[in-house]
Amino acid sequence: GDFRRTLGVPLRVRDAARSLREGRTRRIDVGRVEFTGRGGERATRYFLNVSSFGMGGAVLERMKANSTGGLTGTLSRAFGGKLSYAVATLQATLSYTNPTVLLRVDDEPEFRPTITALCVSNGRYFGGGMKIAPGAKLADGLLDIVTVGDLSRLTIVANSFRLYLGKHLGMQHVTHAHARRLSARPVDESQVIPVETDGEIVGQLPATFEILPAALRVRSPVPRL
Repeated sequence: GDFRRTLGVPLRVRDAARSLREGRTRRIDVGRVEFTGRGGERATRYFLNVSSFGMGGAVLERMKANSTGGLTGTLSRAFGGKLSYAVATLQATLSYTNPTVLLRVDDEPEFRPTITALCVSNGRYFGGGMKIAPGAKLADGLLDIVTVGDLSRLTIVANSFRLYLGKHLGMQHVTHAHARRLSARPVDESQVIPVETDGEIVGQLPATFEILPAALRVRSPVPRL
C-alpha cells in the first residue's frame, strides 16, 4: 500500500473504486535501475515507488525468513505489513554492518560515503508506511535520493520512529538530494550489496538509477502528484 499512499487512493475497495471513477488521469515518472544480476550479468528493472540498497536488503531477507513460521512470523501475519517491517528492521539492525560505496550523482564527481541505507525514491513511502521521501513528487522529472549515513545501531533503533513521521531528514548523517541519475558501486568489489526494487531484491551493486519523466499514465484522486 505504500505507492497507494502517495497516489492518495483510499484503502477500502469501495472508496478506491470511487476514486477511479471520479479521479483524474495524469502522467507520472517511472524509475529505471540497471544492476548486476545474481550470475554477474547486467539486468534492468523499472520501479514506481522506491529502489534502495544497504540495510533495506537485509530487512527484506529477514522478512522472508520470518514469513516461513515461528512466533515472529505468526505475529507479523496477524498485524500486517507495518509490524512485519518494523520487526525485521530491528532484527537486521542488530547484525548489519554499514558498507562503504562510491556514488556519482548526475555528472558530479564521484564520492565515497559509508552508509546505513540509500533510497532512490519516486514515491514518498516504503516499508509499510515509512515516509522516507516526504517531499517526493511523482511528476517532477527527478529522483529523491535519501542517504542514511554511518549510524550506530543504537541511533538507528532510537530514531526509527522518525521514518514513519517523515522527520528524519533533519538528522545528522541523513542527506537529501534531487537528481536524474545516480550510479553506485561498492568500494570492495568482492562485497555483495543487494539492490531492492519496490519490495523485491533483484540483484546487487554496481547499479545505475535514472528517472523516466512522464512515462506512465495513472488515475488517482490527488490533484497534484
